[in-house]
Amino acid sequence: MLIAALQGVGEEIGFLFVIFVGVSPAIGAIIVANNIIVKERTSGTAEWILSKPITRKSFIWAKYLSASLGVIVTAVLIPGVVAYIQINAVTDGVFPLARFLGVLSLAAVNVLVYFAFTFLMGTIFSDTGPVLGASFGFFMIFLSFMPLIPGTENYTISRLIVPQGTSESLALSIFTGENLGFIDLLPLLWAILYVIVFTMLALYKFERVEL
Repeated sequence: MLIAALQGVGEEIGFLFVIFVGVSPAIGAIIVANNIIVKERTSGTAEWILSKPITRKSFIWAKYLSASLGVIVTAVLIPGVVAYIQINAVTDGVFPLARFLGVLSLAAVNVLVYFAFTFLMGTIFSDTGPVLGASFGFFMIFLSFMPLIPGTENYTISRLIVPQGTSESLALSIFTGENLGFIDLLPLLWAILYVIVFTMLALYKFERVEL
């Protein structure tokens, strides 16, 4: 089925690839980040570790970096490399490597947004239910609802992966080799800002939460 889907060229292949590396890893990031801090808090592991000469900031950074890197490598990088080999084998190298790397970079940033948000929720709530509910709600807002609002295509992260209004997704535009201006890159800048803000808020909250 995969080979049959890759028989065409252009937007058909691009759409399949973009959805594969853009949407599914984001869901995986939510599932992985959901239990990182909550489990450490409810099991007493965090309290025990922090009774040693280690700061809360070091503890949470270690958790954050190891888990987020693991998600990006296993859910974005490795499947992306496999997809590149498969697509080039079927299309005789139609798509340059640089385009794939561009799409994978966008997918990694997209994953980090949802990972950072879920991680933040884990420092706020002490149960996985509210963490998952808030995180999947956040995911659905950008995936399903924001693309329906006219005039927001350049100011939300939804356009990183999915089309919005009459505007193609940024990932698919890169995949198909379209020329992009600064205004087209605004969703990426917003996504990076989200990652920074969510991460800093998680650090701030964990410094003050009761274990």
